Amino acid sequence: MKRTSVVSSLFGLSLLAAVPARAEPLRLSPTVGLAVGLRSERLRVRSAPLDVETSRQRLDVGLEAGLSMRLPWRLGPAELRSQTQGALGLLPATGELVLGAEQQLLTEWHLSPAFSLQLGLAGALQLSTRSGHGLFEVGVPLGLRLGVTELLYVPAFVLPIGARQQAVLGGESRQELSPGLAPGRLVLRWRLGGSGS
Repeated sequence: MKRTSVVSSLFGLSLLAAVPARAEPLRLSPTVGLAVGLRSERLRVRSAPLDVETSRQRLDVGLEAGLSMRLPWRLGPAELRSQTQGALGLLPATGELVLGAEQQLLTEWHLSPAFSLQLGLAGALQLSTRSGHGLFEVGVPLGLRLGVTELLYVPAFVLPIGARQQAVLGGESRQELSPGLAPGRLVLRWRLGGSGS
């Protein structure tokens, strides 16, 4: 009986050792931010006998609100953080409002309790409320955090969605974003506390 009891105890201890430790809960912080970006745009005007195409830089400005989540895993010495956000933007050249959604996965290296460096990957979707054309982009956020303030530069590869067309002078104009690398966005963002920042 004593031998059976010892074997049962050892078997029970081995089962306990095999159960993984419970992961830490997600740590959440609401965020707000301001963004300014440049993207290349093509404008083509067809009105017989003219057929003219030009390129220009399009300025975007916007307000962002989202949720930052410190994930329970690490990549070596760096923390992993998820940033999910929505945006309301304005195209000053045309007065159009645009709606956006973005998901970022960031690695964050803490150099001190109040200062860290960030590098990650982002996917974003943006659509115009007037014409329905927009873009999908894949970006690489590069930034730093000082206290609750973050500053990020996000160069990106842009894929246009649709185009804006309208009649002009007996012809038509077509306006769309140029596919390829864009100068990117500059984002100033603040973490508003929450359950761990």
